Amino acid sequence: TVQTNGETGSTSSGGGAGGSIYIETDRLTGSGRFYAIGGNGSNNNGGAGGGGRVLVSYNDLTGFSNPNASRVNGGTAGFGGVAENGTLGFLERDTRNLWIIGGWRWQQEEAPFAFDDLRISPTTVNGVTSVIRDDDSPASITVGGTLRADGEVKWVTGGATTITAENMAFTSGSMTFSEDDLVTLVLNSTGTASNYNWIAEFLTLNGEGTWTLSGSSVFQAEQLAFNQDTF
Repeated sequence: TVQTNGETGSTSSGGGAGGSIYIETDRLTGSGRFYAIGGNGSNNNGGAGGGGRVLVSYNDLTGFSNPNASRVNGGTAGFGGVAENGTLGFLERDTRNLWIIGGWRWQQEEAPFAFDDLRISPTTVNGVTSVIRDDDSPASITVGGTLRADGEVKWVTGGATTITAENMAFTSGSMTFSEDDLVTLVLNSTGTASNYNWIAEFLTLNGEGTWTLSGSSVFQAEQLAFNQDTF
């Protein structure tokens, strides 16, 4: 286990924030975990520390078991409530496959945001859903292969977010975007969803692809624009 957790607060003090872990390796094997967990506040009304940041950059992950057991959750405050989760991802360098597990932040200095495959399967710890953030400016994410998502995701955008993918597959959960933001999903081939909800104020579905929705899946928006041929 590699960990850089925040300290627990004492005598009315708040907990420390989780630290940062950056791993760059050719091959990752074993069953270890990465922790950057925020510290708990003291019992005397101390605030909690937020989760830290973890990025594992690799070429071969086939010998590493259970990557989503790692954690970057926030601590618990002494007066109740839980701090925000941090960011956690595994990035395959050669093929540009990104697996987001514990939240993420799109930072413009790292653009363009282009991947072969993108998987979003964040953890919910202590009732707090992982957050994906745009860095206070519009973000455009392009996936040449498949975008996959499951679980509960909260996406805080910088005004507008465009997600383009050849294929999209969503299972058992929801993706909720912040209010007043413009969200565009561009599907080029095949999109499937099983018991998955998209929730946004302004949502546009573009592209030449076709969606197949099953179970309780729904696109929910105050203003929803789409082509009838895509369903």
